[in-house]
Amino acid sequence: NPEISINDIKIAFAPDGMTGWIFALTYTEDVSEYTWYHPVFFKTTDGGQTWSEEPIDVELGGSDGLEEVRNFISDENLEEFFDPDPVPDRDEIPYYMGYHCDLAVDAWGNPHLMSVVAICDMVDLEWWNYEGVFALFHIYSADQGETWNSFVIDYPKTMDVELTSSTGSTMKMYNRAQVATTNDGAIVFFSFLDTRFEDYTDNIYPDIYFREYIPAIDMHGDEVINVTEWSEAMWTSYYGCMSHYVFSEFTGKGSYDCTIPFVYETLENLDISNPVQFHYISDFQRSYTFTALEDNKPLVSSVQNFPNPFSGVTGFNINLLYKSDVQIEVFDVSGSLVNYKSFSQLNNGPHRLEIDCNQLSQGVYFYNISAGESVFTGKMIIQ
Repeated sequence: NPEISINDIKIAFAPDGMTGWIFALTYTEDVSEYTWYHPVFFKTTDGGQTWSEEPIDVELGGSDGLEEVRNFISDENLEEFFDPDPVPDRDEIPYYMGYHCDLAVDAWGNPHLMSVVAICDMVDLEWWNYEGVFALFHIYSADQGETWNSFVIDYPKTMDVELTSSTGSTMKMYNRAQVATTNDGAIVFFSFLDTRFEDYTDNIYPDIYFREYIPAIDMHGDEVINVTEWSEAMWTSYYGCMSHYVFSEFTGKGSYDCTIPFVYETLENLDISNPVQFHYISDFQRSYTFTALEDNKPLVSSVQNFPNPFSGVTGFNINLLYKSDVQIEVFDVSGSLVNYKSFSQLNNGPHRLEIDCNQLSQGVYFYNISAGESVFTGKMIIQ
């Protein structure tokens, strides 16, 4: 919509480098009248060579909106918000997303977005981001964007603060929603900033908060963890930032030891014109074991060779969730095997595998890539 701004934009790819998503926080006219600024996605499955022609809208409010969004505000808070008017039906309450968002893509090529969602007024185009009527949401798809889910990561007490320099210039600091993954995309992590003092409505003394999600078993962490509590960073984690990838050691099927890196700034006298000191939190560690992963296919992302068409050598980007042998078979149109290559005991994570087809003539061929019980089939063209 050329008359509407874009409040944030992110791009992220799956570990195989082929499936990627562009996210824009904006408004399109094709959504419900109860959805204002919302997630708009574009998708690629060929490493960015082509993208979906039509935007993928994720509606927040309305009958087709996300159920968790329509129900996250308590009846008591809705009554207080609309007082003295009666509370409308929940399908008729409008919602707004803003302003800072983050995006990551898991091992299966599915997007994971985190941002604030709040109640809003579609007439005056205002929104209310205060305690009780806004929340930090994880919005994600488990089926490549066919359907969408949402989950409340937490109910922050504050959203932003306007910091001022000695010269009078100002700068906002929001909740700083951050999303990260392990290198193989098996675990998704979330962090954000919040000030949790009574009588404070501005995010002026921020701590860093954390939660995780395991896509293979569709499970969020049981609780939100204060990363900076009782540390030097307590109440002073300005502009806190989590790395897009975390340090992770794969210790067996479904078992990971992770160190999640954070950086924050300290501000002398809260004056943004003073020199900034950057600090690194190096010891926030978590361990995970989820045995359900053993039942999943080790080769988890859709596979397409690149370049295609090609002559000579082509490659395949794959992502393994645990150690596996991998085989590539190439067949001509009659079904005869014309090329074969085996890769023994590849470790978990992303790999680029190449196969030399110089001995093959021009034409259309088909390939199978197998890892464990998983087999992917595709078509390639030799020029």
